[in-house]
Amino acid sequence: MTQPTANTSEAATPVESFRAERKATATSVVGISPVDGNVATVFARIAWESVVPTPLLDAAVAVLSGAPAWTNLASLWWAESAQGKPKRDAIARQLRWAALAMIPAAFVPYTSWGLLLFVLGCAGARLCWGGMITIRSTLWRCMYPAKERGRYAGWMSIITALTLAMAGATSGMLLERDHQTFRIILLVGAVALWLGSMLYRRIPAPAEPKLIEQERAEHRPKPRPWRDAIAILQKDRGFSRYMAAMFVFGSGNLMAMPIIIQVIRERFEQGYFGGILLGSTLPMLVLPFAVPRWAKFFDRVHILRYRLVHGWFFVSANVFLLTASLTGTLWLLFLAISIRALAMAGGSIGWTLGHLDYAPPGQAGRYMGVHVTLTGLRGLVAPGIGALAYRTVEVAQPGQGGMAFILCVVLSFAGMLMFRRSVQLDAGDATGRRGEGES
Repeated sequence: MTQPTANTSEAATPVESFRAERKATATSVVGISPVDGNVATVFARIAWESVVPTPLLDAAVAVLSGAPAWTNLASLWWAESAQGKPKRDAIARQLRWAALAMIPAAFVPYTSWGLLLFVLGCAGARLCWGGMITIRSTLWRCMYPAKERGRYAGWMSIITALTLAMAGATSGMLLERDHQTFRIILLVGAVALWLGSMLYRRIPAPAEPKLIEQERAEHRPKPRPWRDAIAILQKDRGFSRYMAAMFVFGSGNLMAMPIIIQVIRERFEQGYFGGILLGSTLPMLVLPFAVPRWAKFFDRVHILRYRLVHGWFFVSANVFLLTASLTGTLWLLFLAISIRALAMAGGSIGWTLGHLDYAPPGQAGRYMGVHVTLTGLRGLVAPGIGALAYRTVEVAQPGQGGMAFILCVVLSFAGMLMFRRSVQLDAGDATGRRGEGES
């Protein structure tokens, strides 16, 4: 995937926006990296393991590993809060709030109450970050052309991945020396988020006024997020079927997250650096090599066709995770996580932009709100089920907790069958919808 260049006047505005956004993105990602689901989860899993009861620690692992998903429950409200208002200012607001949420987590004691406050601080930052992601997808619609949007989103994914990989590896090495350095890491992250908020406000977006005008023209006197979500799902049957398939498919993938963290620590006995390497850095290093191919494929097909190819990578990853955990083979665990990283690379594009294949002009924010809120619902439930399944099996058969990955395999496979059925039902309108009514 070639990096965008300003060779023509048509490309000048998107490229100028891209150059400004990549700086803001890199800075903001450095800021959020300490509370990224796997980094924060690995830290909590090890730092508090000899301090708090196992059930409480398992609950913390489930909440933290699922935080990037379940915090999206508020996305409908974030979308409504930015409706008819400048998107860059709204993004800057979210980043500042995330910074403020992180600061208290830097001062918690190593007690049960300290763990609770740590989880709340990390979750609060992720909550605000999820709002930023929701609003940013709408901003992209007025910044980048429809046929090039996957390419730009792909580059943002690469920037995010490389930044998270470097930040995660650095955090892991520092924590191996002294776990108290996590306090400094959190404070540095808060400062970076604040700087990122200032950079986002400076991104050029000439088409933003037109988008705001379209949103205000709808004359919506009172926001009704949940009713609007239900109305959208009832009216757009194709989008509703897509969301149903995503719910089942995504639940299997989210369920795997706490199981992976537990297996890395208990089955393979990895410390801070090893845990963060496997749980965060390795997936982020694989992602940049896969995103360009996924982006090109995404720009050619409808999201349903995209999922029919992309989804099998997650199914395969879950099968290899099951095999690696049961056999205790470390290299197989590396392979499984690498395949999962390939799937995550494709998912980062499909998740961010897939709803635009259904959303009419002026409705992108609401469709994204529906999508991420449903992600939040499964993120609220699936990781907890995964953590409970792991501990239940582990207590009954020590060393075999990884059998819980069977649930992940079943759900991800069932989701693929639902995607296939959706393609058959939507054959009449599942192609050619991308870009309808866009300028």
